[in-house]
Amino acid sequence: MIGYKVGALYKLVYLRQIPFIKLNPRVLRFDRAEIEAWIESKKSQGRSEGNGQQLKSAEKRVESGG
Repeated sequence: MIGYKVGALYKLVYLRQIPFIKLNPRVLRFDRAEIEAWIESKKSQGRSEGNGQQLKSAEKRVESGG
Protein backbone atom coordinates (compact mmCIF):
# COMPACT_ATOMS: atom_id res chain seq x y z
CA MET A 1 0.00 0.00 0.00
CA ILE A 2 2.69 2.52 0.92
CA GLY A 3 5.67 0.96 -0.79
CA TYR A 4 7.62 -0.15 2.27
CA LYS A 5 9.21 -3.58 2.50
CA VAL A 6 7.79 -5.92 5.16
CA GLY A 7 10.93 -5.67 7.27
CA ALA A 8 10.72 -1.88 7.24
CA LEU A 9 7.09 -2.02 8.38
CA TYR A 10 7.97 -4.35 11.23
CA LYS A 11 10.68 -1.93 12.30
CA LEU A 12 8.24 1.01 12.24
CA VAL A 13 5.79 -1.04 14.33
CA TYR A 14 8.51 -2.04 16.79
CA LEU A 15 9.53 1.61 17.16
CA ARG A 16 5.84 2.59 17.36
CA GLN A 17 6.28 5.10 14.56
CA ILE A 18 3.36 3.90 12.44
CA PRO A 19 -0.27 3.40 13.54
CA PHE A 20 -1.26 -0.26 13.82
CA ILE A 21 -3.74 -2.58 15.51
CA LYS A 22 -2.44 -5.72 17.21
CA LEU A 23 -5.14 -8.39 17.08
CA ASN A 24 -2.98 -10.99 18.81
CA PRO A 25 0.76 -11.55 19.26
CA ARG A 26 1.18 -12.69 15.65
CA VAL A 27 -1.37 -10.59 13.73
CA LEU A 28 -1.14 -6.88 12.91
CA ARG A 29 -3.64 -4.78 11.01
CA PHE A 30 -3.37 -1.30 9.56
CA ASP A 31 -6.31 1.08 9.21
CA ARG A 32 -6.19 2.74 5.79
CA ALA A 33 -7.44 6.12 7.08
CA GLU A 34 -4.85 6.14 9.88
CA ILE A 35 -2.05 5.23 7.47
CA GLU A 36 -3.11 7.98 5.06
CA ALA A 37 -3.15 10.48 7.95
CA TRP A 38 0.29 9.21 9.02
CA ILE A 39 1.61 9.75 5.49
CA GLU A 40 0.21 13.29 5.46
CA SER A 41 1.82 14.08 8.81
CA LYS A 42 5.16 12.71 7.60
CA LYS A 43 4.77 14.62 4.36
CA SER A 44 4.33 17.91 6.24
CA GLN A 45 7.31 17.07 8.47
CA GLY A 46 9.35 16.29 5.37
CA ARG A 47 8.52 19.67 3.88
CA SER A 48 9.65 21.45 7.01
CA GLU A 49 12.86 19.41 7.00
CA GLY A 50 13.28 19.60 3.23
CA ASN A 51 13.07 15.82 2.71
CA GLY A 52 9.65 14.76 1.43
CA GLN A 53 10.45 12.91 -1.80
CA GLN A 54 10.06 9.37 -0.40
CA LEU A 55 6.78 10.29 1.27
CA LYS A 56 5.42 11.86 -1.92
CA SER A 57 6.21 8.62 -3.68
CA ALA A 58 4.42 6.61 -0.98
CA GLU A 59 1.41 8.93 -1.18
CA LYS A 60 1.11 8.35 -4.93
CA ARG A 61 1.08 4.58 -4.33
CA VAL A 62 -1.71 4.96 -1.78
CA GLU A 63 -3.77 7.12 -4.15
CA SER A 64 -3.32 4.65 -7.00
CA GLY A 65 -4.28 1.73 -4.76
CA GLY A 66 -0.88 0.03 -5.09
